[in-house]
Amino acid sequence: MAANRGHRSMRGMCCAVLAAALLLRGGMWYMAHPRAVEPLEAALSAANAVGTAPSAATEAADAAQDYPCMVYTPPQRRSGVQFRAEDAAELAVRDRAEVGPDTAALLTAPLELDRNADGPLVLVMHTHATEAYCDSPDYHSSDPAHSVIQVGQTLCDRLNANGIRAIHDTTVYDAEGYIDAYEHSAEGISALLAQYPSIQIVIDVHRDAVEDADGNQLALTGQLNGEDVAELLLVMGTDVSGLYHPNWQENVSFALKLQLLGQRESDGVFRPLLLRASRYNQHLTPHSILLEVGAAGNTLEQAEASAVFFADCLKELLDSV
Repeated sequence: MAANRGHRSMRGMCCAVLAAALLLRGGMWYMAHPRAVEPLEAALSAANAVGTAPSAATEAADAAQDYPCMVYTPPQRRSGVQFRAEDAAELAVRDRAEVGPDTAALLTAPLELDRNADGPLVLVMHTHATEAYCDSPDYHSSDPAHSVIQVGQTLCDRLNANGIRAIHDTTVYDAEGYIDAYEHSAEGISALLAQYPSIQIVIDVHRDAVEDADGNQLALTGQLNGEDVAELLLVMGTDVSGLYHPNWQENVSFALKLQLLGQRESDGVFRPLLLRASRYNQHLTPHSILLEVGAAGNTLEQAEASAVFFADCLKELLDSV
């Protein structure tokens, strides 16, 4: 019985030594050179004889160290999108507010978001909810299935599918006209922020309107996977108008990151980011953006395709937080 225990003990020791042919050192796996395994195999054969001295296995393991090792480095886990100061040279920005932003500093500023908050992270809404596309008479519609509300729903659905909790406010804030729409939407946003304190990003979805010399509405298109889609425009407010907007540079920092990702991932889908003197209710959160999805001459289908693309860009950015 004692001999059997010794036999099993010696076999266990030699098996452990053989396992040492694969070593984890400093976070990297080392595989012993094939010739280094030979003395280990000899030690295992010797272990078959009951009572073999443990020093045989130890000496074999020492001999294995004399041979070179093949090194396996595990693939590094991607830590997310990284922005460098020199990347700012790629950015397309139109500074209509004439604020002269330091795009390098804003691009590289950390994105301060709490991804672990309990509740929705993103609010999608529409200050001008009746804006529509060439599929609708007069490029406006009170039917949410044909207006920018449908584009917002597509965006919201994609965000949720991407694991980013989002809610969609379908209130028609421009029902009584454009003039007071921003005042009405500010009240709606404020109420939703109070109801859902977890919201840190507000996306106000619009569509643009661009005419040719004859007054015809133009389609603004880029290419995604060989298909025409609506161009995207980020319109960012500042404090130039004199209205309270202390966090406008945080908003612009957020938007610049999205802008760069969008430029890199598409063929002309993102128009140059536009800085304006107005604030567009972006003072309500430090990650607010106004997103123009196409223009009146685009189709609703083109706009929805771009909304999906924008949601994917936002996911890529948020995955780095």
